[in-house]
This record gives sequence, structure tokens and C-alpha cells, in this order.
Amino acid sequence: MEIYDKIIAHFGSSSGLARALDLDPQAIYNWRFKIPQGRAYELQVITGGAFTADAILAEQTELNIKRKIKKQKQDKKQSKKRGKKSG
Repeated sequence: MEIYDKIIAHFGSSSGLARALDLDPQAIYNWRFKIPQGRAYELQVITGGAFTADAILAEQTELNIKRKIKKQKQDKKQSKKRGKKSG
């Protein structure tokens, strides 16, 4: 389970998290790929340290790197397929 999902589960729902931070639920949905640094620290405070800002930011960085690598591999594979069709 990714950190985003763990945080949502901690608050019961994305709406619960939005209420806790006095945010629009759409803002929370946008966090799927990047929780803003300031909000990571706020989450650390309101969860009493159950989620630390450092852990949130580190995991998200790692996940984003993995996503980029996966996308690059997919793009390379698609590029090879296109090359075979045209040649």
C-alpha cells in the first residue's frame, strides 16, 4: 500500500482527510502523485507522528522515480514497435 493510501485509510476517506486539513477533496485527489512538502509536515503534526514528513516525502520520491522508469521503458518499447512497423 502506498503512503497516499495509508494516509487516506488513517482518516477513513479522502473526504475525512480533506476535512481534517480544511481542504477541498479534489486537492487531496491531486496528491496521488505528490503530497506538497508543507502538507507533509502538517500531516506529521495532526497524526501525532504516525506519518512523518520525511517518510512521506521519501516514499513519494521513490515512487515517482519508479513511475518515471516504468514510463521510459514503455515509451522505449512503443518506439521499437513503431520502428519495426515502418521498416
